[in-house]
Amino acid sequence: MSEEIERPAIVTILAIINLILAFVMIVGGALLTVGLVALPEIGIPFMAIMGGITLILAILYLILGIGFIKAWRVSWYLAIIVGVIDIVLSLLSILSVVSIIPLAITIIILYFLFKPDVKAYFGI
Repeated sequence: MSEEIERPAIVTILAIINLILAFVMIVGGALLTVGLVALPEIGIPFMAIMGGITLILAILYLILGIGFIKAWRVSWYLAIIVGVIDIVLSLLSILSVVSIIPLAITIIILYFLFKPDVKAYFGI
């Protein structure tokens, strides 16, 4: 790309949110690990699985946050995939009022990711 495209404000906001989520997930994973040691009666396999899932999500959010700042094209595609998965999971649990809020947030995020200036920033 010969010319630099200015990062849209929404991309910066999404990057910050993803980096915060990554930090929270890392802390959550650490707390699950501490809980694994402190409360073995809960079940070691359950805590280990939850800790692993939390770590995977933390890495995902970290990649998204850094990728949004650095305009990595793969981060745009990854955000779309995560958004679609989130919509499907929210629709599967639509009977819960709580699932409507994340569904609405995900739809708004996807809307912004498909705006022409955002797509141009990622070279899409």
